[in-house]
Amino acid sequence: MTVYRILTLNLKTDLPFTRGQRLFSHRIHSIEEMIRWHDPDLIGVQELTEEMLPHMDKLMETYTFYGRGRNRDGIHFADERNCILYKKDRFEFLHGGTFWLSDTPDVQGSRYPTSIYPRIATWAVLKDRETGEVFTFANTHLDHLLTNTKFKQVIVLKKQMMKKNEGSFLAMTGDFNTYLSSSALQALLDRDNPLDLEDTDPENAGSTIRGFVESTTAHYLPIDHIFLSRSCHVINSRVLKSLYMGNYPSDHAPVLTVFDSPGASK
Repeated sequence: MTVYRILTLNLKTDLPFTRGQRLFSHRIHSIEEMIRWHDPDLIGVQELTEEMLPHMDKLMETYTFYGRGRNRDGIHFADERNCILYKKDRFEFLHGGTFWLSDTPDVQGSRYPTSIYPRIATWAVLKDRETGEVFTFANTHLDHLLTNTKFKQVIVLKKQMMKKNEGSFLAMTGDFNTYLSSSALQALLDRDNPLDLEDTDPENAGSTIRGFVESTTAHYLPIDHIFLSRSCHVINSRVLKSLYMGNYPSDHAPVLTVFDSPGASK
């Protein structure tokens, strides 16, 4: 068995009215401290833009960033990425890519008409240098509005990952913008789904979206999730609700899961 630590975090892109401690250039120090403290091997981030990358040089010393923007090439406005971060000294990148959650998943910038922005999933097949184990890691960010749109995006996500999944297990992170009880996530976690995923949400996790003040919605349910192949064994999972260096990393709480893998693939 091999132990992995995996984390998901919506980084919260800056908006024109973002000011003060909420700016990414201020919050990056909190993010760095949170990552230093919990030491994840694998990270899925959402809402990462080109403008944020110059502030992430310290993280780039430890992690390789993989992923592209959701827009067509040459369109830079709101070109968010769902990057996969993996420890460069532990993992070897074998292959990967990005697809769009639309009826034409290979078409850059494609989307459903009911989705304001294109939505994507980024995936990578990685090899653990320590054990030789090969596995697949995927990261996504579903639409934030209509239930039916999210459902259709999940169907695309399932079909695409059934083609791309290889190795001993699949790990999937993301801001799914919905609860486990939703039709979208029930479709993803269906026992008949060949991906054979299960949720790792801790009991009584509360909300993972809190704004930049102490949450008043702790009784709500998480929308940021980590899903793993059922062959994996979850050691512990938690929502990280602490301040780091006097600031919250984001308006979303990070989620961290520690798990055992099934072992090196043959």
